[in-house]
Amino acid sequence: MPQASHCDSRKAHIKPVRQKWYGCACCPPNLARFLSSIGTYCASENDETVFLHQYIAGEYQFQNATVQVNGDYLKDGKMTFEILPKKPICVAVRIPGWCKQAVIHHAYTVKDGYAYMQVDRKTAITAEFTPEIRVMQCSNLVRANIGKVAVMRGATVYCCEEADNGKNLQLLRLDLTKPMRYADGCILAQGYREKADDALYREYAQAPCAQTEIRLIPYYKWANRGENEMTVYLPVKTH
Repeated sequence: MPQASHCDSRKAHIKPVRQKWYGCACCPPNLARFLSSIGTYCASENDETVFLHQYIAGEYQFQNATVQVNGDYLKDGKMTFEILPKKPICVAVRIPGWCKQAVIHHAYTVKDGYAYMQVDRKTAITAEFTPEIRVMQCSNLVRANIGKVAVMRGATVYCCEEADNGKNLQLLRLDLTKPMRYADGCILAQGYREKADDALYREYAQAPCAQTEIRLIPYYKWANRGENEMTVYLPVKTH
C-alpha cells in the first residue's frame, strides 16, 4: 500500500511506482551478466543430446547441431524447433511443470521432465504447451497468506492493481466457483468486495459484500500507471 511507504519510515525504501534510477543500482550489472549468459540457461548439450531448457526465440549453435527456436511461449505456448544435425543426435525438450498435457508432433519418450526425440536429418518439430489459468496457494506455514490464493496463466504470475480494481485491495474476495477468462493480456475473475467498515472494533458479523469483476495483469507490468496499490495473493470467499 503506498500510504505505508509514505507514513512508515521503516518502509521508505519500498517505492510504489517505477523508479528511473537508484543511487546504488545493482540491476544494470546484473542485467548485463544475465544477457551475456542467457544462452546457457536456454540450451546445452553433451556428446549425444541437445537440451532445450527455456524457450526464447533465436538460433542456437551447438557442436553437433544448429537449432532455430520460434514461437511465443508466454502468449500461446506454441513453439517450433528447426533442427539441423551434424550427426544423428537426441534432442531433449523440457516439458514445463505447469503444462498438464503437452502436444509434441514427433515420436518421443519422457524422462525427468524432458521429451527425448531422435533426429538424424533436418527436422522441424512443433510443440504445444497450452497455458491455462491456475489458482495457486502457498504453504499454510506462511501466516500472511492463510486463506489467500495467487493466479497464474502458464508460466506467468498475475497481480491485482488499484488502477483496475480501486483502493483497499484487501477487501476483494475471489469467487473460485466462477470460471476465469483470459482477454487482452489480462485475467478477468468474478468476485466480491467487502463493504469498508469505519469502526475500529465491533462485534463479529459477516461483512456485507457486493459482486464485482476482478482484473489481474501480469506481475511484470505492475507500477507503470502511477502510484497505486498492488497485491499478488487475494482472499477467497468461502461462503
